[in-house]
Amino acid sequence: MNLTPKMMVGLASLSLLVLAPIPSHAQVTSLGPGVLEYGDEDQSGAGPYPSDPKAGATLAGLAPGAITQGPQSAGHDEFKTRPSGGDFAGTDTIHVGSTFTTLAHDGYSYQFLTGQAGVKGPDTFSLDYSSLLPAGQTLQTLTLGIAADDFQAPKYGQPFTATINGIFSAGLTNKLNNVTLTDPSDLFFTFGVDPALLTSDRVLKLSIDEGGEGGDGGDGYAVDFLTVGVTSAPVPEASTTVSLGLLLALGFGGLLVASRRRKVAAA
Repeated sequence: MNLTPKMMVGLASLSLLVLAPIPSHAQVTSLGPGVLEYGDEDQSGAGPYPSDPKAGATLAGLAPGAITQGPQSAGHDEFKTRPSGGDFAGTDTIHVGSTFTTLAHDGYSYQFLTGQAGVKGPDTFSLDYSSLLPAGQTLQTLTLGIAADDFQAPKYGQPFTATINGIFSAGLTNKLNNVTLTDPSDLFFTFGVDPALLTSDRVLKLSIDEGGEGGDGGDGYAVDFLTVGVTSAPVPEASTTVSLGLLLALGFGGLLVASRRRKVAAA
């Protein structure tokens, strides 16, 4: 078949489409074997961290409910907390609680009240970790990392609530309600997720809201980036081992059959 100039242009365009890298707005990168990062490390848009915010935190292998954390940042300009066009969905965005009305306790919620920035919660994330579990591997542990920004429940008395795949997480909720990240500042911590909460699609759906239990939702917050780390093992092969008890039972049954046959033949 002869290719016309128009056809050649079409094929060239198709090849560029196929060979194009994953768009940068996806912002899902590998941090090494078994660990993915969702979003960029920029203090919710305010600028780079002075040092690695993940230093000291365990990114994979935590037991359910276990928590580790990195250093708390010194604080940043709250008016630079803004999402860019390429940020991972849900990150670098000021949120207030879903119960927010008109009472703003801090700078983030004030920005929302005055229409400068922000949205009502909950802040939700869909973290696809399927690439960390190739065929033939089964998950053993999952470690979730969150770079929390400006959470101040101890200061303002506005409680946060976290769910994983729609199920309330007491351990994660407790951690979010026991950090004071004023100025605002950021803190990256990791949390061991109970594998029983995970779903077969290998997408972790995280939701964070504020203002429950009578709260007014007026403590603004954000999430800079997240991580997911998994440990896995080969899927066990179907066992071909026959128990000793079964072998003995089969052997005894065979002896009974043979004995009966001999009696019938003798008769």
